[in-house]
Amino acid sequence: MPRFAANLSLLFTELPFLDRFEAAADAGFVAVEFLFPYAFEADDIARRLARHKLELVLHNFPCGDWAAGDRGIACDPLRVDEFQKSVARALAYARAFGVERLHCMAGILAPDADRAGAHATYVANLRYAAARLGEHGMRLLIEPINSFDMPGYFLTGSAQAAAVIAECGAENLFMQYDIYHMQRMEGALADTIRAHLPLIAHMQLADVPGRHEPGTGGIDFAPLLELIDALGYTGWIGCEYIPRSGTVEGLAWRQGIQSCKHRADMSQPQTPIVIRTLEAHEAACYRAVRLRALADAPDAFCSTLASEQPRPLEAWAARLAAAAASGQDCPLVAELAGAPVGLVWAKRDAADPAVVNIFQLWVAPEGRGRGVAAALLREAIAWARAGDARFVQLSVTCGDNAAARLYRREGFEDTGPATAREGTVLFEQAMRLALD
Repeated sequence: MPRFAANLSLLFTELPFLDRFEAAADAGFVAVEFLFPYAFEADDIARRLARHKLELVLHNFPCGDWAAGDRGIACDPLRVDEFQKSVARALAYARAFGVERLHCMAGILAPDADRAGAHATYVANLRYAAARLGEHGMRLLIEPINSFDMPGYFLTGSAQAAAVIAECGAENLFMQYDIYHMQRMEGALADTIRAHLPLIAHMQLADVPGRHEPGTGGIDFAPLLELIDALGYTGWIGCEYIPRSGTVEGLAWRQGIQSCKHRADMSQPQTPIVIRTLEAHEAACYRAVRLRALADAPDAFCSTLASEQPRPLEAWAARLAAAAASGQDCPLVAELAGAPVGLVWAKRDAADPAVVNIFQLWVAPEGRGRGVAAALLREAIAWARAGDARFVQLSVTCGDNAAARLYRREGFEDTGPATAREGTVLFEQAMRLALD
């Protein structure tokens, strides 16, 4: 089933913006998006995301002067310096939130403007922005928008967006596909989504006409969302619509779609996640998972595949035996259908027994998106709490935004500025969770 994020610029507008985070969480959302955060302090928003365990999946670059009619400045040859400054500002906010995707609005093109010059500026600006975001592991998104709601908008079709992405040649540049906009401009939603799915990193929805919630217009969302799911789309779908008669009242469409999906999936139950302690005799399992983690995510760990792979099996067994004997260590493995798909190690701090350190957290590709990382982390925290620890601490590699978001959702907070990892060019952010 596709995952839905509440767009806080359009939903819950009966409340002040900073109060909408709690409302979204109360309504069952675990993720949110919004247009522009820049009227607020980044820390105020970040605190609300953490407090309500919400993931922020998207926000926009500054778009110029919205009140004066700006809808982005990326295609304006006269505002390149302003655009580059807007990239830096967006990055500063995005890093505070741990968000992985930023949307760059193209801008309005005057009827007498030089379209070729605007196109060249747009491509150059996108290449610049993609490079800056790439330094932090983020994706840059461009969204075609319908010309009825936004006359003169430079980017209006999915084929045009795909051509721009190809011309830019940036590996982290993707399409933001809005079902409402593309229904108004192109129709044939199933065909265009199928054609462009490899380029689509985020989606949004609203019904046509009216831009209200699903079920209020002519789009048959149930089969469309089933198709999106069947095609293998694993990203978020932002609920960027105008509630027809109140946000909470208009959320009934989710229950209807989820009920259809539940009925379809009743004969295919989800494989449960099993989290258990690694025993001393399971050295081969520990070695296999740990080496796979080091090969998959070399920047995430202090150890390297080159240093760990030559160790004999006896050395891995000795680690597990020492952990079992000390009572100060808790190595955990996650399993799906009996196969190991994740690992984490919790260890009481030798200098301060009130602190438990967590490290080696990793999930295999086949276990991602299924809550395995959160399950491992929570089990490690439960072990720390059972041992009367007061704090749990860990470090996350700067740029690993998915991990940072997970930790913040679980209540971890930064404990200071990022520091360089010894012997590398990488930086790490220390985080700590206070236990009740």
